Amino acid sequence: MSSTMRVGFVGAGWRLAPYLTVLRALPEEFEPVAAVSRTDATAERFHARYGVPTTTDLDAFLTSGPYDFVLLSVPWPQILPLAGRLLDAGIPVLSETPIAERTELVGGFLERYGATAPLQSAEQYRFQPMHAARIAVARSGRLGEPVSVTASFAHDYHAMSVARAALSIGFEPVLVNATALGDRGARPLGRDGWAADLDPQSFDRTVAQLVWPERDRSVIYDFTGEQYFSPIRSRRMAVRGTLGELAEDRVTLMRAPAETTMLPLVRTDTGLDGDLGGHDLRDVRLGDEVLWRNAFDGARLSDDELAVGAVLRRMRDFVTDGTAFYGIADAAEDQYLSELVHRSAAEGRPLTSAPQAWSGLPSHLV
Repeated sequence: MSSTMRVGFVGAGWRLAPYLTVLRALPEEFEPVAAVSRTDATAERFHARYGVPTTTDLDAFLTSGPYDFVLLSVPWPQILPLAGRLLDAGIPVLSETPIAERTELVGGFLERYGATAPLQSAEQYRFQPMHAARIAVARSGRLGEPVSVTASFAHDYHAMSVARAALSIGFEPVLVNATALGDRGARPLGRDGWAADLDPQSFDRTVAQLVWPERDRSVIYDFTGEQYFSPIRSRRMAVRGTLGELAEDRVTLMRAPAETTMLPLVRTDTGLDGDLGGHDLRDVRLGDEVLWRNAFDGARLSDDELAVGAVLRRMRDFVTDGTAFYGIADAAEDQYLSELVHRSAAEGRPLTSAPQAWSGLPSHLV
């Protein structure tokens, strides 16, 4: 294995854009080798945009290697068979999403390939600078024992992964009670840019309570898809502990009886107000403590791209020495929690989790 990771791509959709941005910024660490797409049009577009040789023939793609790992980014029904094909070819896999939309299918995959199969999922949210800093606060003891998270910043398994990491929750039994409330408002901004009008529209909103009775932990999940783009639907996270609370970018805690302290989470940026160093995020601090430091200094990456970079480097470590960071079990658990939320909302009743094929495996979020 060379010092530069040779990366292949199965799929060529828009979700790969941040990965290619990061790979271009780190040419000494990663080399995009080849891609395979379902249609000629997509293959031509991907090659034209990124300069990566792209085919529609999976066999031709497999022989275009070798690959140190392949980033798999395809619709859910295609993930399991394609992941299996790559693993059968001896290629480590980084799946852009959990491997199965219906987690009942994960058991068969685990039975065939095992829990130690060279496959990780590219869940980046807990590596975003502010979320990484919030998780660090929650796990530091500053808040005392963390007991609850309010998650209103991302949908489904993304939110579950951050909440579980903040609370150090593994695969314990959980009670779920969810409601589909809906929402209504203007859609001023979307993936394609600003809208021409501000006419109110209806969209989905799901609110759920998840309780882990054995751990005395809970999560309030509240999300509408508009929060990803909308300037009038903000993203929010809070962590409550026995001795304090983190709310967005503010930490309030008890230092001693009758002695409270409030500290802000502060982003340190370069390139502002006459600083000629170039615009970049340097670190996130709580008082004089650095909770998160930019490991890609000078690359000028967005928060999500920085998180994607962290995932890619962790995948490099996984391929090199087997250090797992978000394996089959963790990804399946977060998708399973999402399934329970949506089933509870659809059926209008509370649900209790059942033991799953991965329940006895270790979690890397604890």
